[in-house]
Amino acid sequence: MKIKKAFSFGALMALAVFSRCAGGPESGEGLSQDPYSRGTAYLDQGAYDQAIEDFSEVLRITPQDAEAYYGRGLAYYFKGDLDQAIGDFNQALRLNPDFAEVYYNRGIVYADQGQFDQAIADYHEALRLNPDFAEAYNNRGIAYAGQGKLDQAIEDFNQALRLNPNLVEAYLNRGLVYKNQGDFARARGDWEQTLQLDPHNANARHNLEVLQKEGY
Repeated sequence: MKIKKAFSFGALMALAVFSRCAGGPESGEGLSQDPYSRGTAYLDQGAYDQAIEDFSEVLRITPQDAEAYYGRGLAYYFKGDLDQAIGDFNQALRLNPDFAEVYYNRGIVYADQGQFDQAIADYHEALRLNPDFAEAYNNRGIAYAGQGKLDQAIEDFNQALRLNPNLVEAYLNRGLVYKNQGDFARARGDWEQTLQLDPHNANARHNLEVLQKEGY
């Protein structure tokens, strides 16, 4: 049973602004002249080519900078260049093997490629390093669902919600698994809870409408 397309892998975690970012003079557009800070700002703005240029400049100066590889990997991911993204995430982890967010984001890339075993392995590592990482439980649940391991998927969504009861994606995704299992009442309950938290969630609203049309 293929249910990958029924699940939303969601956006990558936002790149953290690390404390070493400079507070120097700004450019005419209000962006810092420090290439790392500027690359982070471009990444937040969706200007991925410019972000890649700035993180590459950082790496020319300090080639052992794991955070710059991480930032550039995120920019490549959002551009759709998954192989380059994985290459940069690999480099970041070579330099900093305890970088939980990189394992998490590399797992998202693998999941997007349908490589669920690799994705699950990366989410395992992210959770070993950060056991309270609710989003990693959610995404590992998605990967388990992609493999058809629905009970394990529900366990991970449950744990994500124990850690973060307001994680909308976990309710939405758990509802999809319940529906695939034929548990329509629980699916409805999860999508109604999704709308309680996010009244404009189009996916939850659509799923509830489909349930109603199907007589559930």
